[in-house]
Amino acid sequence: PSGRAHRIQILSEGDVIGLHDLADPKQPEYVVRSLSPVTLLTLDRAAAEAIAIPRITRTTLADTILKLPFLRRISLCQNWHFQAIERFAHLSTITDYALGSVIFPENEFNEYFFIIFEKDALVTRNSKRLAVIHPGDFFGEIGLLQNSASNAQVNAKEDMRCLSISRVEFLRFVT
Repeated sequence: PSGRAHRIQILSEGDVIGLHDLADPKQPEYVVRSLSPVTLLTLDRAAAEAIAIPRITRTTLADTILKLPFLRRISLCQNWHFQAIERFAHLSTITDYALGSVIFPENEFNEYFFIIFEKDALVTRNSKRLAVIHPGDFFGEIGLLQNSASNAQVNAKEDMRCLSISRVEFLRFVT
């Protein structure tokens, strides 16, 4: 809303840029800025659309362009094998939340594990502010692993996005 840019990802060797609008049609306005000198292997946009896009699904495109670069850099996944990160990306869904919406209600059983993908969220207990959590932070795992109700609530501090994985897929993944 402010018109100011904010960091979504830090890309590195092997990451794909230039097709974010196809991978993320809800947010097509990505701007890429180099933080250091880079060498890029380039392909004309028309050629990329003719060669690559017909051969891969929109889900695979989103996994490759959005989720994998993000997951590889967060503390949760830093020591995981690349195939585990790929699987986790495939199992997750990017979900949008509007300002103030409840992502994770207090004292209720939740069916999802969440990782904040973009922007911040507010954690409260008994309507008292506990913390602000940021991209890369995660929540919901304790309730899923212990089959218990949540002891805090998480609300979107602004319009934001999370990666989410259902209980069944999360438990299958960790086992």
